[in-house]
Amino acid sequence: MTRLLAVGVSGTTLLRLVRALPVPEIGTVTVVGVDDFAFRKGRDYGSIIVDMHTGRPVDLLPDRPADSFAAWLRAHPGAEVVCRDRASGYAEGARLGAPDAIQVADRFHLLYNLTQAVDRVVRAHRTCLKDQPDAEAVAQPRPPTDGRQGRRTEMTRRRHTEIHTLHDGGRPPRAHDPGGQCALTAEAGASSASAWSTSATSSSTSVTRTRRRAPA
Repeated sequence: MTRLLAVGVSGTTLLRLVRALPVPEIGTVTVVGVDDFAFRKGRDYGSIIVDMHTGRPVDLLPDRPADSFAAWLRAHPGAEVVCRDRASGYAEGARLGAPDAIQVADRFHLLYNLTQAVDRVVRAHRTCLKDQPDAEAVAQPRPPTDGRQGRRTEMTRRRHTEIHTLHDGGRPPRAHDPGGQCALTAEAGASSASAWSTSATSSSTSVTRTRRRAPA
């Protein structure tokens, strides 16, 4: 952005200006969201506190033990709901810092844990997943055909009719053209190609005769 504005400034200056901005007051957060983040992946982790009503981060903690989160909740009373992952650290911190608050698991971690559980089950029973003989296969009900008709359905039916009309007339469409468009324009294309070929042949003959007469 500074390059677009033609303002020469270093990254250090920008950081200094950002850090000089006043930090807004946290106030009372009734629905607290908490999750961890990595200062350095695999080594140093912190915690981010989010106001779930606004989706705005309100504070950062330098670590993620239960005591740190509990201390933050005591310093900012009023939490009615704590939205967290399913780890025991934040659960213990919420129990100690806001014992009256309701603890809920956020949707992301629920779906993530469900995905992991399904993956483990499928991997454990993958030998059971095999094709069944036709005699043991269970017939599946056909989808309803009396549903709402749209533009795509009408176009598909029209093309289906055109394809069968061409087929009955002895001119089946090409295999790579399921819509029958090539077959519909085959006659026009053939006429154009024939006319172009005739024109090109005449031009080539004219040029050849001219070149033969040049030495004379």
